[in-house]
Amino acid sequence: MSDLMRPVPFRKLIERIFSEYRQSQTIFGIHKTQFFKKTGDKSLTVFGEKCSTPLGPAAGPHTQLTQNIITSWLTGGRFF
Repeated sequence: MSDLMRPVPFRKLIERIFSEYRQSQTIFGIHKTQFFKKTGDKSLTVFGEKCSTPLGPAAGPHTQLTQNIITSWLTGGRFF
């Protein structure tokens, strides 16, 4: 693993996401059965905004990569 982070063009990310989902019903290796689905209407307020879960990725440069933001959202992260 490199310590350099290289951006992937947005178009390539979208193509990968849709292609992978069509082929295996996964996005970045996360199967659709593992996608977070909110049940109920509970929420909490964080900094004046409604949030369905208080979970999110830890702060760091790696969390700023699009694929990590997407995988965090898919698995229930709602606090960014």
